[in-house]
Parts: sequence; C-alpha cells; structure tokens
Amino acid sequence: MRELTREHLAKNGFTFDLPANATTIGTGGTLTTARAILAARDGKTFEAIGSVVTVSQLRELLDLIGSVDLETRRRIPGVPAGRADVMPAALATFIALAEFGGISAFTNSLYNLRWGVADEAL
Repeated sequence: MRELTREHLAKNGFTFDLPANATTIGTGGTLTTARAILAARDGKTFEAIGSVVTVSQLRELLDLIGSVDLETRRRIPGVPAGRADVMPAALATFIALAEFGGISAFTNSLYNLRWGVADEAL
C-alpha cells in the first residue's frame, strides 16, 4: 500500500489548516468510550473527568486495549461489549489523525453531525 503523505492528501483535497493551539472537536463513540474508560480507571464519573482527551491518553488506552484479547477487552470498565472489537483500530485512527494534523488533544462533544442536522431541520 502506498504511504499517505501530506502532499498526497493535499492533492486530493484533504488538508489541515489549523492555527496553533486550535480546539479540535471529536464526536462519536471512540472518544466517548475513551472518556468512559478513563473515568472508570480513575474511579470518577464520566462528567467529572471533563471533555478533553489528550493524544497521550489515547496512546495509553491503545497500549492497554491493544495488548489484550477480545474477551479481556470486553471486561475493561467503560468498554461497551459491542465496541471492544473495534477499539484498537478506532484509537489508532484518532492517533494517526492527530499526528497528521498536529493535534495534541480532542474536546469530546456528545452532539454529533446527525444531532446538528436534526437541529437545523427542526
């Protein structure tokens, strides 16, 4: 498979033009699950840990989740059984995106694109 470079992606219309220290919003199950795991690990509620998930935390979670088999992954507090199989790949994708875009953290929003479309429609 051909390596994706910034130049290759830019030629195909995929670029990042974020200012330094830009807030990066992340939605969906991966970051929400990451927050749930972090909260459970620290003995806190989901809300108590806040909405910012650093790339360093994502790497820690990938080391934890990626190093165990599926059955063990399903027993990790905060990991929904239906997501246990895809979490390593999902975390790796967020980490790769962050590295490509120079992103150090994501602010997790529980309001995704579908919520925004529904809001506009109503």
